[in-house]
This record gives sequence, C-alpha cells and structure tokens, in this order.
Amino acid sequence: MVRPSGKEAMLDAAEVVLTEQGAWRLTLDSVAEQAQVSKGGLLYHFPTKDALLQAMVARLMAHATERRKACRGEAADAAAILKADVETALLDEERDPQLCAGLISALANCPHLKEPIRSFHESRFSDLAALDVDQNESAVLLLAADGLMLMETLNVSPFTKEQRDALVQTMLAMASRLAEAPVS
Repeated sequence: MVRPSGKEAMLDAAEVVLTEQGAWRLTLDSVAEQAQVSKGGLLYHFPTKDALLQAMVARLMAHATERRKACRGEAADAAAILKADVETALLDEERDPQLCAGLISALANCPHLKEPIRSFHESRFSDLAALDVDQNESAVLLLAADGLMLMETLNVSPFTKEQRDALVQTMLAMASRLAEAPVS
C-alpha cells in the first residue's frame, strides 16, 4: 500500500476532523493532533486555516473532476456526458455526504474559498455548450441532480430509497432522450 504524502495525510486528517467533529472543531490544532504531527509541521504546509480549507476544496474538486472523466470514459457523445454528470452526482460510491456538509458549513463564512467550486460547476455547464442538445433542458437535468445531491448532503431529502432510485433512473433516461432529440 502506498503511504500518502505528509501533506495528503494532513488533508486526510482534516477531513476526519470535519466529518467526525464538525466544522466548528476544525482547527489547526485539531488537525495536527489527528494527523499526529506537530503544529509547526502542519503550519509548514498550511499556514492558516483558510489555506487548509482551500487545499481541501481544491482536492475535493480535483477528485470530482477525475470521477466525472472516469465515469464518462472515452465516450464523447452527449448521452455519456450527461449521464456521467448524473452518475457522479448521485451514484458515486466515493462521495462522502458528511464531508460535503462539513465543507459547506466551513465555507459559509469564507466566500473567497468558493471559487474552485464555482469553476468546477462552470466547467460542467460549459461542457453543455459543446453538445448538440437542448441547452436549457440539459441544464435543468444537471440542476436536478445537483439539487438531489445537496438535499442528501444536508440530510433533508424527503425521498425513500425506492423513490430516489426511480428519480435517478428517470434522470438517466432523460439524459439519453436529450441526447437523441433533435435540437431546434
């Protein structure tokens, strides 16, 4: 097994603190303790809590981008691209709702740290412009997937597992239908 770098291990520790203890307990001291490093060692890589949060968000967005690409595979057709976005939002086994909820809480007071998230979503929606699909309907599909994911992240979804599964299948079918429909 490959050991993560010191920096990666510190980010892993920050994720553990965030998911297990909450955003209010995410401090440089708590992360150093969880990572079993000195505070000075942590400060070498992350001189401020903002720097730590920025690195956490950047890593989360990089992983999301990688998962989208992996889900899409080599396919460049509209159906594959739309389905990949729905699947990575709603069917990704690696997605950690607690981590996402913790980051939402931590970022609430740090608007400057939201840029990587905005860029990620801008990229997703700009990908639609290159597709021969109805732009508005495709945007609604991605927004629906994001909305359901956010409801689940915040643990406020009213849907049973069966209802959720049916919604996801409907979204995937909609992706196929949008890809096959002539654009007017």
